[in-house]
Amino acid sequence: MPQPLHESVRTLAEATTSDDAGLLEVEFITPGWGSSGYYSPEVVEAAAPLFAVGTHMYFDHPSATEDHDRPERSVRDLAAVIEEGGVVDSTTGGVRGKVRPLKAYQDLLTDEAFTKNVGLSIRGSATDIVVGEAEGRRGPIIEGLADLSSVDFVTRAGRGGRVLAVLESARIVESTANDTREALQTVVRDAYGGEKTYVWVCDFDPDPEVMTVWFEVEAPDGEDSGVFAQTYTDSDGAVALAGDRTEVRRVTNYVPVTRPDSNTTTATESQEDTMPKIQIEESEHTRLTETAGRVDALESENATLKTQVETLQEADAQRTRTDRAKALIAESEHVFTPLEARALLADLPVVEADSVKVLDETEFTKRLDEASKESAATLGAKVGVHGFGASATTEVTESGRPATSPWGRPLAEQKGA
Repeated sequence: MPQPLHESVRTLAEATTSDDAGLLEVEFITPGWGSSGYYSPEVVEAAAPLFAVGTHMYFDHPSATEDHDRPERSVRDLAAVIEEGGVVDSTTGGVRGKVRPLKAYQDLLTDEAFTKNVGLSIRGSATDIVVGEAEGRRGPIIEGLADLSSVDFVTRAGRGGRVLAVLESARIVESTANDTREALQTVVRDAYGGEKTYVWVCDFDPDPEVMTVWFEVEAPDGEDSGVFAQTYTDSDGAVALAGDRTEVRRVTNYVPVTRPDSNTTTATESQEDTMPKIQIEESEHTRLTETAGRVDALESENATLKTQVETLQEADAQRTRTDRAKALIAESEHVFTPLEARALLADLPVVEADSVKVLDETEFTKRLDEASKESAATLGAKVGVHGFGASATTEVTESGRPATSPWGRPLAEQKGA
């Protein structure tokens, strides 16, 4: 089951109105990871007496400036008080209690639309905070709660917050990630910015063991431009750079993710501990992207070239078939006229050999024989002429040209007469 992200695991939307008129029954805190660290069941149980009758409940945690200028808080922010002290819930292990909203905020704190979007977050001091592991996660471990200043109504208790400072009493203070980013933006701009020199925060890691900010500098001459990393300190919201900056290079990391609508990991996610992260330099990523963009164009060009090659191959095969057919016509004993030869070449029979279409010589030879017989039958050895007395014959040469006139006289002799 997912652990809570802050001290409050029960929002006001889940709170119920008790039988006592005007009271709200709420759950102040449950064991698990909160915005300040990990609260064990033993620590939560021991803290139950701190949620005492009369403890104030305010709207929002104070900012660092407000906490410094008015540590006692403002009456304008007072929203409710604890009416019945905290007791441990045997089911959840959390601390429950009953609170009474001030009359001015009675309608607001019992409004469903309001309670769906707010929660409760404690503000107090810890006996000690150490770094350790709990429930498969490493981070700050709350050793115990020393006192409780208030329980405040917040938009989303502890989300994005962390421990800003641990004083002698290991005081717990909440801050948002945006507050830290803005503070870091200010200090890096003051340290490295200038006229026409722009500086902005790229990212930061608030882990107490890391405490590093990554920022980019853009200078007009280009010499001081680049991406840099530098450690920083954070004391009660007062952020300051530490050490020297180091120029770094961006890389892209691809890691398995968990589906937001599931409490279980996918098959790929379950291998996260053994699967190495894939790191690609930004320049290499750009090169791969540009190369991928040319794939479609190359595939189109390849398809066009393939079509052209196939067309040329077919034209060459057709020319080869025609040349072979002409050779067979020339070798035939029968002399065909040009018109007859063109008719024979118009529709050549083909057969496939080694994926190439070649002339089917057997079929074409049959066609030559048939055409030869038809041609001979049409021309005949002699052509008879009728109409002027006795019939005469005209001799026809093998080439198809008449050798005699219709009257039987040789054409050569007739020409000389």
